[in-house]
Amino acid sequence: MMDDPEIRSAGREMPEDELTEIIDEIVVDPSARYVIIDANTFGLAKSTTPVLTPGIYRGKYINYDWQLAKDKVVSDKIIITSEISQKIIKQIQDFWNIEEDFKNNGLLHKRGFMLTGKAGCGKSSIINAVITDAIKNKCIVFLPDPRESGADFLSCMKKIKSVEPNKKVLVVLEDFESFLDGHPTSITRWLNILDGADGFNNIVYLATSNYPEQIDTRFTNRPSRFDTVYIIDAPSYDDRLSYIKHRKMNIDDILARDIAKDTEGLSYAHIKELLVSVYLLKLDYKNTLERMANQSEHPISSKDFDGKKQKIGFHIDIEKEIGK
Repeated sequence: MMDDPEIRSAGREMPEDELTEIIDEIVVDPSARYVIIDANTFGLAKSTTPVLTPGIYRGKYINYDWQLAKDKVVSDKIIITSEISQKIIKQIQDFWNIEEDFKNNGLLHKRGFMLTGKAGCGKSSIINAVITDAIKNKCIVFLPDPRESGADFLSCMKKIKSVEPNKKVLVVLEDFESFLDGHPTSITRWLNILDGADGFNNIVYLATSNYPEQIDTRFTNRPSRFDTVYIIDAPSYDDRLSYIKHRKMNIDDILARDIAKDTEGLSYAHIKELLVSVYLLKLDYKNTLERMANQSEHPISSKDFDGKKQKIGFHIDIEKEIGK
């Protein structure tokens, strides 16, 4: 008789009729499969899925291999559908629709975009808008870890493409210079990835950088890697107005338009600090606006640490700020 505890009771052998009843109750899963552990060893595969649901994924290292982990990103960044974000979204949508044209011309169906410009001018907001549209259009969004030199990306992408070869994938590389870290291995691997050396089709790379001069020119001077580079300037009046209204700080339309006019040339980051300082911390509007303008025009430098200079835009005179 079998030694399984399910078919033994109190040390006695189970009668054949009882054993037959238990065997008859076993439900066979028609989708069950064996997993090949090695050439002569087999096990029962866990539950499987034929598709990955649209969403944001990262690599997760489990059992000596990279796996796909669905991510729920929580961010206070507001999605601003600016003119440039709408333009990039349309370009990507058009790109997805011409897969056959690429294949008929013997080309990998891939595209690369880079957004660069001063920090705080809306690159992350554009990324969020593109990600939102991609998920809406049933794409997978993959966020590689810059510390892994592309190893997590390659392993996870091979898994996706082996199961769903036609899956549309948006790969987001924020602060792209951090992916390279000056190491030849990282640089070579990402050059090969962006060149399409692994043959991945139906893929868009979307990168950002505040410091394009830190990136090896082989990435920025060859269209086959980043085909289009956009320089993101400070937000326009309409974008500033939209951002201010989205912050939901009980600012009426007339005041919102005045603030949008006053903040010309400022980044989203500076506008956010203005609103937080004035409407949450109750600091003086005029003084805070001046501080934000000075901070934007005069970036802090280590030369200001000699104790002889007071850096305009970073020092807060509390009595002046609160209007005493």
